Amino acid sequence: MIRLCACFLVVLIYAAPSWSQGASDDLLTLNEAVRRAAEDNFSVRMARNDARIAENDYSLGNAGFFPNLELRAQESRTSFGRVMENQAVFGAAHTVDVSMNLSTTLFDGGGQLATYRRLGSERELAMLEAARTTEAALADVIVAYYDLVRQQEQVEVQREAVSISEERVRIASLRRDLGSASELEVRRAQVDLNADRAAQLRQEISLVDARADFHQLLGGDGSPTFSVEDTIRLDRTLLLDDLLAGAAAGNRTLERMRQARESAEFATAEERADWLPSIGLSAGYSFNDLTSQLGLPAGRAPGLNYGVTASWNVFDGFNRSRRIENAQVRLQNSELALEEASTYVGTRIESAYQNYRRSLDLVDLEQENVALASFNVQVALEQFRVGTITSVELREVQSAFTSAELRFITAQFEAARAQVELQQLSGRLLQQVGISP
Repeated sequence: MIRLCACFLVVLIYAAPSWSQGASDDLLTLNEAVRRAAEDNFSVRMARNDARIAENDYSLGNAGFFPNLELRAQESRTSFGRVMENQAVFGAAHTVDVSMNLSTTLFDGGGQLATYRRLGSERELAMLEAARTTEAALADVIVAYYDLVRQQEQVEVQREAVSISEERVRIASLRRDLGSASELEVRRAQVDLNADRAAQLRQEISLVDARADFHQLLGGDGSPTFSVEDTIRLDRTLLLDDLLAGAAAGNRTLERMRQARESAEFATAEERADWLPSIGLSAGYSFNDLTSQLGLPAGRAPGLNYGVTASWNVFDGFNRSRRIENAQVRLQNSELALEEASTYVGTRIESAYQNYRRSLDLVDLEQENVALASFNVQVALEQFRVGTITSVELREVQSAFTSAELRFITAQFEAARAQVELQQLSGRLLQQVGISP
């Protein structure tokens, strides 16, 4: 009889179709979800646009290397009157002015070169920020995906609990009809069945909300009705030393901090360039055409002008010294921020690694508990069928089985979340999911 009951329970738990899959025809894999997020996530797209702006700003013209060419044209008409030989004479003058001016800076103390280098550093900084944003967004997507797997599996656990409670009500009703159980026992079983159905409905509502939030992470691409895989992928090969070495070379936050320090160095060089004089070259051509109705001499005086200018700001109220000092302070802050980030990343990796290892141990333990609790349910159902245990005792065994399954699913999710955090901190996440930074 126990074997028959065990076969019945296995069929009850595993043969029925998944609720979540029945609600949707589309299976969204983790790789597909990551690909969609990399293309359509709003934070990722905005970060890439910022990188494009920095790319456009990195140019010789923006740094001031190219000359400035200006063309001006002006036309004016003037009406006037004069008294000539006791007679009032009215007339008009027509003037056309055309000029072209060229100016360029020959030397400014190295400020142009420092500006160009700073713009290049800021371009790299924007690209690193885009990579960091992409990595953080994809980490959120992976964790959210595994959370969907967790909640989808929790729906299945509640569904299994409902099936077991339905079998309990059937057995209690049969025993009542045979006179070996009371109506109270049937009602108690029905109350527990309703409670399990309510728990299943609440879990289904939570799954729908989580699916909508996940759809937002994907950038709203595709249909919001989909199912996810039923497996959480755990990598048991992560080593602490490898993670620390990877973080030192590839952590996105540390890379960004190093680049920010370099940008601060170039900004300081820009301010120091103001101590030196500036030398420029200018050239221009002008044309003037004056036509008068009163017989005034017409003017056509084209001319070419050119020259060299030199300027040196000897004193500006100590503002130059103030700007240089502020730039040096910002450079010190960037160095402190890099040091702080290095300390934080190392500490966080060690802490996350301990959580990761303990979570894996917890997964193994809870998996063993599920196997034991499943066997206990099989035995308890048969004992309840023959009347050797009460309905309350069966409910306790059933609750222990449901709790063990829920704990096992949660342990898997916690281990996966710690795993994703370690991959992100070590700078390996984008490589793991096959996305170029």
